[in-house]
Amino acid sequence: MNKQEQKTVFFVVNENYFSKMLVTLYSVLKHNNAVFAFYVVNTDVPSEMFDGINEHIFPSRIVDVKVDNSLFKGANTMRGDLNYTAYIKTLLPDIMQQQGIENALFLDCDLIVVSPILELFSFRQSSIYAKYDKFCVEHNKEYFQTKHIDYTRYFNSGVMVLNSIDEYRYIERLKCLIYERGLDFRFHDQDILNILYADNNMCLPDKYNHFTHIIGFKTLFFHHKSSILHYCNLKPWYKGYFGRYKRLYYMYYTEAEAFFDKKFDFYHSSNPIEVIKSLFSKIKSVLD
Repeated sequence: MNKQEQKTVFFVVNENYFSKMLVTLYSVLKHNNAVFAFYVVNTDVPSEMFDGINEHIFPSRIVDVKVDNSLFKGANTMRGDLNYTAYIKTLLPDIMQQQGIENALFLDCDLIVVSPILELFSFRQSSIYAKYDKFCVEHNKEYFQTKHIDYTRYFNSGVMVLNSIDEYRYIERLKCLIYERGLDFRFHDQDILNILYADNNMCLPDKYNHFTHIIGFKTLFFHHKSSILHYCNLKPWYKGYFGRYKRLYYMYYTEAEAFFDKKFDFYHSSNPIEVIKSLFSKIKSVLD
């Protein structure tokens, strides 16, 4: 089967996020009748962690893609379990060129697919399709102005349709940006991609990147028309997370364990008191 017949999906992970990636990967397969090539881009995931996966997902396949992240040394990092990994997203257009891939979907590993998403592969008129993040802009407008980042079409990088349109000398553009502006970015890879694609992005429908975080009470109840639920704030495997979204994630988590015949051991039950403390702490951090 050639690359045009396969649907390409990119994940960017480190060893800590490999099992979480498998939950997301399983959710893709569960709801979509297609053959996928899952490119797992990483710097340090042991090759043995990939052993046996292709047997479970055939005729789809998983591909271990190793990259060098030295370009991002000294950058602001996210949580300790992610280190520089998130910045690898900015290398995806170059990897697509190297692999001869014209159209692909990128998915973060803190989300689950809950209905068909094959329509996304038909979005071909822009280099990037992603959800415009009004919540982020509303709470960080001064930062974007200071950094000279155009926030009128600022997008969330957790779900992206990527097309190899106008990617001439992409890696040189990326290196020039880092050289000229450094890597002091609050939203890391997301800021970089928004700078590089400020004039060449289009908005995804909300259903393809439905934020589940509690802050902003419109997201408290399940949006039944959503196709992708993105836990882009609080994570469902945290001890301090509680709610129906956690139960839904746990269902996919247990199904994925059975599907891959593996024990993941990253999901934790929640104590209601811990949940309340976590919620108040999160609200306080936003108000401060």
